Amino acid sequence: MAPTHRPFRVSIAVLLAGAALVLAGCGGDGVSALSPDATVPHAALSGGQGRDGSGIQYNNHKNSAGPGDAGRLESALLTRADLKPLADFRVEGTYLGERGEDRLFTCQDGPVQALGSSRFAIREFGVPDGEDYDFTVASVVVRFDDAGAARRAVSRVEGWLTTCQRRMFPGDESAGTQRRQTVSVAGGAGTVWTHHHTVPGAGRHEYLGVGAHGSVLVLTACGFTSQDYPFRDPGTDPGGVMLRAALEKAAEAA
Repeated sequence: MAPTHRPFRVSIAVLLAGAALVLAGCGGDGVSALSPDATVPHAALSGGQGRDGSGIQYNNHKNSAGPGDAGRLESALLTRADLKPLADFRVEGTYLGERGEDRLFTCQDGPVQALGSSRFAIREFGVPDGEDYDFTVASVVVRFDDAGAARRAVSRVEGWLTTCQRRMFPGDESAGTQRRQTVSVAGGAGTVWTHHHTVPGAGRHEYLGVGAHGSVLVLTACGFTSQDYPFRDPGTDPGGVMLRAALEKAAEAA
């Protein structure tokens, strides 16, 4: 049976309340001021639920990065301007080392920090004003000690995707996950995947990008539930647009 996706409430990747973001540093706590792209953080889901309300429990580990690391991680996240080719998404919140236990896309099979590093950042974007689609959009950056560890983490995410049909939709011919295209930039590369399954009266469509630039993993997710397809104009494929921009910015976190 396909998982039930909760209605889009306020964002899409991981959540925290408060006007300031508290980091657990290597030698003590530090507070990082947020950029204009980090607006309106919202309350965490109770009980460590997955973002789809599945009740999946993940352990939430604090970010071990110091203030300098936090700045580099934040600068590597996608911004509202980066998403302009797709739509005028609004930023719902930026979370440094927090809410890594939340589910960002259907096929996810573990928390962000389970990829092997607690140095991560997530930015969630909200549905554009006046838009009827049930959008979920996120940008994730994870920094590792070396490029080998980042590549292994990419392989783990791809494992979530290749096993998705068997794990979550056995016997459901309406569901599918497939590799769509490869994206390369100077110093980095990744792959765009698509996933779809049916929900009552509509379809759930997701574009997922995962890749590495040196020791930095980037993950992008754009999902929507609709009977229609919103990205018809040339150059608006959400998977390619988001992953390319994320790989180009990943050098900021290296």
